[in-house]
Order: sequence, then C-alpha cells, then structure tokens
Amino acid sequence: MLLLFTLMSSFQALVATASEIPSSRNETLIGSAKKVAVRIVGGEITNIRNYPFLVSVQRRHFSHICGGTYIAPRFVLSAAHCMVRPMYGDKWIAESPLRFYAIAGATYVYFPAFSSMQMELIDRILPHTNFKFSNMHHDIGLFRLRKPFYISSYVRYVALPHAYDANIFQRYTDPCTAVGWGRHIPESDKGVGTYLRSVNLSLIPAEKCPVTGVDDKVHLCAGMLEEGGRDACQGDSGGPLLCNNTQIGIISWGQGCARPNSPGIYSRLDLYLTWLNETILNNDAAEIDSNLINVILVQLIMLLIM
Repeated sequence: MLLLFTLMSSFQALVATASEIPSSRNETLIGSAKKVAVRIVGGEITNIRNYPFLVSVQRRHFSHICGGTYIAPRFVLSAAHCMVRPMYGDKWIAESPLRFYAIAGATYVYFPAFSSMQMELIDRILPHTNFKFSNMHHDIGLFRLRKPFYISSYVRYVALPHAYDANIFQRYTDPCTAVGWGRHIPESDKGVGTYLRSVNLSLIPAEKCPVTGVDDKVHLCAGMLEEGGRDACQGDSGGPLLCNNTQIGIISWGQGCARPNSPGIYSRLDLYLTWLNETILNNDAAEIDSNLINVILVQLIMLLIM
C-alpha cells in the first residue's frame, strides 16, 4: 500500500490544471491607468521573418491587445499590465486565461490565415506578483500556452540576456529596436495597426531621461529626446526592445506617444532573469490526462492484488 500511495502522489504531482481566475465584466483596463500607454510611431513596415519570436496576444474574435515574445516551449513573455485589471490602489486581479490566445508567425495581425501562422490557446497567466500600476514597477509576466508552437523560419525563440549588465548603456551605443502592431499615428482613434512595424530608438540613461517616475532599478528609457517622432504606442505593450538581436526590455508605458522630451519606458529584462527561470520551472510540470491517470492507477491496484 505504501508503494501505491507513493505512485499516486507522484502522478498527482505531475498534474497541472489551468487556474480558474475570475474574469472581468468589462474589457481589460489597458491604457486607461494614469501612466499606461498600451503602448510604433515613426518606424517602418517589416516582416515577421525578421522578428520570428514576436507574438500577438489577442482576445477571442481576433482582437489584438498586446505584443509578446516566445521564450520557451510553452511561454510567451509580455507585460504584466496586459494580463491584469486594476481593482483599487495597487490591487489588481489577473484576467482569466480563457479570454486570451496567442498568434505566432503572422505579419498581418488581422489577416492571420496564412500557412506560416500558428494559434495556441493560453491556459495560465503569470504576472509578477509585485507589479504596481502606480509606478509601473515589475511590469512583466508570462502567458503559458496550452501547447508549444512549432519552430519554423517564422517562429523562433528570442535571445535573452545571460546576466545582469551593469554596463548596458555603454554596451549598446547603436540604436535599439522596438517592434509591434501598435498605432503608428499618435492620438489616433483607429485602434492598433494592421501591419507589423519596427522603429529604431536610442537608449537613454536614467539621469538624462526627462520622464518623471523612471527608476533605473527596474526601467529602461529609450526614444528620441528633443525631436520626438519615434516611439512605441497603443497596442505595442508587452513587445520587445531589442539591442544587437537580444531582447533587453519589455514595452511598458509612456506619456503619450512620440512626443518631444517624452521617450518610452521599458521593463529592464536583465533584472528579472531569476524570476523568469523560477516561474517557468514552477509552472512547466508535465500534464497527464486524468483518464490516463485513472487507467494507470487501476492497473497498479490490479498488480498489487494479484
């Protein structure tokens, strides 16, 4: 009987079910918090083959809300504010995974029916538990896919930093790149863009960043200072800031889009590598169908009885 109990415990430990997180009655409050601009202006149209790790996070009925990047077989990296809704103060509640799905391999976000496109359901939402709307600290989270995407020339993993980089501003002196399907006309009421776009931006040290509330412990500042005209915008949140083909930031917030002396703010990724590794390890247990478990347990009991 001890053997049976041990086996049953082992099988139960392998079972991971999607948590039933309460759904919002309204649409997710993305972009309506004070600092958040679900935030490419001044860039150019590009192709998903240039950025095969980019993922469109959508609501049902093909409604793009945020970007993300493919970082592990069942995990898409994005911004925490893309997956939670505020309650009061800094309290928030995670959205239900049933409200979302992810599309990879698509250049045109509203014309996804191409052979390169893959769509997967999301079964778990994992925002950083210390995320705060008031200061946009820890604006990072993971969407867990029900099944992995297939790797192809249109779908690949993004390169991440290997460790914290104290010399990040000296290392990346060339322009970095933000990518997404967000608005390309600031203050437009036409929603997100249709085509994938990229824009080159310069990293700005925190002491030179004119945006109030930037904390270099968790944020990166990137954009154009006096001239403005280039930035991420509504619909780009959760997407990558890339330097030398490595993702160093997550599009997070800003004060408007592409305004002079108002660059965009990004979650600094090299500070969250431990959190990413631990969160993936803690939520990537193999899942076994419950019927299969029952069959196996019956067979084990029969063996013990015989």
